[in-house]
Amino acid sequence: PTTMLACVKHFALYGAPEGGRDYGTVDMSKIRMYNEYLPPYKAAVDAGVGSVMTSFNVIDYVPASGSRFIFKDVLRGKWKFKDLVVTDYTSIMEMMEHSTGDNMQEVSRQALKATVDMDMVSEGFLHTLKKSLDEGKVTKKDIDNACIRILMAKERLGLLDDPYKYFDEKRAAVEILS
Repeated sequence: PTTMLACVKHFALYGAPEGGRDYGTVDMSKIRMYNEYLPPYKAAVDAGVGSVMTSFNVIDYVPASGSRFIFKDVLRGKWKFKDLVVTDYTSIMEMMEHSTGDNMQEVSRQALKATVDMDMVSEGFLHTLKKSLDEGKVTKKDIDNACIRILMAKERLGLLDDPYKYFDEKRAAVEILS
């Protein structure tokens, strides 16, 4: 009843924004990034973490949730991570604040192309990917790959065989009455 999918967050460089402020620019050399900031994330990937959560900060002036470099090249390419990448809260929607796109369709496209699989809150994927597909801005394969990784995570948790596998009626009743 306590099985969970481990998620390492916030990938990457979230602890190094200028001025110590959330959502800020991170300006550092690739040497420092690889030597000081990425090793703990790499260790989590090597240990078999099941998901990675995007960060809110920018990397080389690109919001992390739309960074092909950090997700497609490093995480999925160099590190061979095949599992779920999920956004933090409204990080796709907030990409507009960093001027990488002026509407949800554009920033959602950027995130999907960066190999982000799940848009946690902003619903950009839900409301824009069909239009982006129809306009040729994303491919069916882009969407299928994200869906496959989500379904594989659910399969590993046993949720495809039994969606109520971890539902505990006694525990739910106690929490409702509390």
